[in-house]
Amino acid sequence: MSFKAISALLLLSITGFIAGCGGGGSGGSTPPPTRQLTSIAVGPANPSVAKGSTVQFTATGHYSDGSTQDISSTATWSSGTPSVASVSTAAASIGVATGITAGTTVITAAVGSVSGTSTLTVTAAALVSIAVTPASPSTAKGTTQQFTATGTYTDSTTQNLTASATWTSSNTSVASISNVAGSQGLATAAGVGTASITAASGGKTSNAATLTVTAATLVSIAVTPATIIPKGSNQQFTATGTYTDSSTQNLTASATWTSSTQATATVSNAAGSQGLATGVAIGTTSITAASGSVTSTAVPLIVTAQEYAYAANFADGTVSQYAIGPGGILNPLSPATVVAGTGTAADHAFSVVVDPTNKYAYVTDYGANTISQYTIGTDGTLSPMTPATVANNGGPNGFAIDPTGTYAYVANIDDNSISQYQIGAGGALTALSPATVAATGTGSGTVGPGPASIVVDPTTTHAYVANYHGTTVSMYGIDAGGLLTASTPATVAAGGTPVSIILDPTGKYAYVANIAPANNVAMYAIASGQLTPLITPTVATGAFPFSITVDPTGKYAYVANRDDNTVSQYAIGVTGILSPLSPATVPTGLGPSSVTIDAADHFAYVTNRGTATVSQYSVGTDGTLTPMSPATVAAGLNPATITTTH
Repeated sequence: MSFKAISALLLLSITGFIAGCGGGGSGGSTPPPTRQLTSIAVGPANPSVAKGSTVQFTATGHYSDGSTQDISSTATWSSGTPSVASVSTAAASIGVATGITAGTTVITAAVGSVSGTSTLTVTAAALVSIAVTPASPSTAKGTTQQFTATGTYTDSTTQNLTASATWTSSNTSVASISNVAGSQGLATAAGVGTASITAASGGKTSNAATLTVTAATLVSIAVTPATIIPKGSNQQFTATGTYTDSSTQNLTASATWTSSTQATATVSNAAGSQGLATGVAIGTTSITAASGSVTSTAVPLIVTAQEYAYAANFADGTVSQYAIGPGGILNPLSPATVVAGTGTAADHAFSVVVDPTNKYAYVTDYGANTISQYTIGTDGTLSPMTPATVANNGGPNGFAIDPTGTYAYVANIDDNSISQYQIGAGGALTALSPATVAATGTGSGTVGPGPASIVVDPTTTHAYVANYHGTTVSMYGIDAGGLLTASTPATVAAGGTPVSIILDPTGKYAYVANIAPANNVAMYAIASGQLTPLITPTVATGAFPFSITVDPTGKYAYVANRDDNTVSQYAIGVTGILSPLSPATVPTGLGPSSVTIDAADHFAYVTNRGTATVSQYSVGTDGTLTPMSPATVAAGLNPATITTTH
């Protein structure tokens, strides 16, 4: 036996001896079993989270020996549908799932071959907060402030919630805020102070925005009136301020006044006379008032030459005389009346006219068979000439002066003649030779044609007469010496019972007022001195149209209707046809018998023969008449006609 074999045997014997020395046992033992991971529980179980929000998952390991252990940090995490939700594997956020889009996904935690799951449901993004803007606005009392509510959601998106939120003001006496469809979030400033504005939606309430309401501020200034004044006269303007709370205030004394053309009119800023304008020269200027940064809309001020008006009073033998004041108001001169004829009621002053130079005036004294003649003073008052009257034929009614101021003609309704005069250097009338011409045409029964009204064309070559007792208009030529000669044919049908005739300023058209029963205006074209009815020969008027006039521009015509107390108003078309304006008539006083338009085409005046008044109107840019305030002015008894200076 070798040495190695002996050594091995010896070692084995020693080992057995040592093992045998343990004593008491059966001679051997089994080591304890190793602990094994048997399952993983993922929590929370089946949670729900809004899009954009997160949820922390945990993994709890269950072992074979019945013990448990948090293995979240060592598990391997995954999402079954990553497009619905992701789950973090980063050390700092391991197990944190983030909702990406609405849907479901299975979240898994695994260790080796052992895994656990939880189903995560991702819902739509949820509202996190609401912000109201602007945060601290300031606005004046009476104004509004629009607020906006912006919602921020779990997925970091935002949405305008202004229309869907519920709005609240902490102090409605300072500001109210609307929840009415179409105006949600609109605050209305009601009183000076502050109010907190909030918006609520989906269980969330916004931050409080602070609305500061200050005192009302000036929004606009209105200057009144737009008016017309004679040169040298004054007009007081008023400035009215409107504020943000709709209140108004008279700013006349505090505003700064301006006239755009001071050479036409000045306006005062002196204490005690602020807003007082003075007409300096004929023309137009614009008046404005300013306060702070607010300036009014400009209103026009028209400065005219001083105009005068005269009314012949049929029942008391006088002529009323007026100055046309600012805004067209008639102001009686001193004296208020002058004598016509002999100054008796029986003289029956009827027609009054002013010559083209504004130096002379003439009145037909129907009852006295005379013509009163006057000079017009620089103050507008009438002074009788010497002689004060000239003899005339029977029943002088209508009176006309040619445009050159050289000749005058009188329609004598009672003896069926036309008187013809030359106007001298001092205005006195001198009869031509022959002194009269016979009225043409026939009348009813034994009564002659009854010439009632006469007019001369712009070229002083023709004259036309309305025959009251007939149904015709007479036509005359005027020679170089002013004498009348009957035309051929001498008359044209009037379309009724003619009482008044007028031409347009161009001399192209003639208009004749025919009283009841016709109650119309006959319309004519004029060519070579002859009248030809228009394609529409007549237009209806009110009851008993007693007088007709055309405004200086030739755009409008007006008729005084004696029996229904109105004035008919018409536009003159390009072919001369009259078309009723809207309204077709305006009311007057009792028994209107004459209507005239001032030379500047701004005012109209109507004699009310049934009373002792003259109605006064402003003329609009569309030709319509609007009563002034006051609507009438006193005249003599039964004023028959009225005229103004040119």
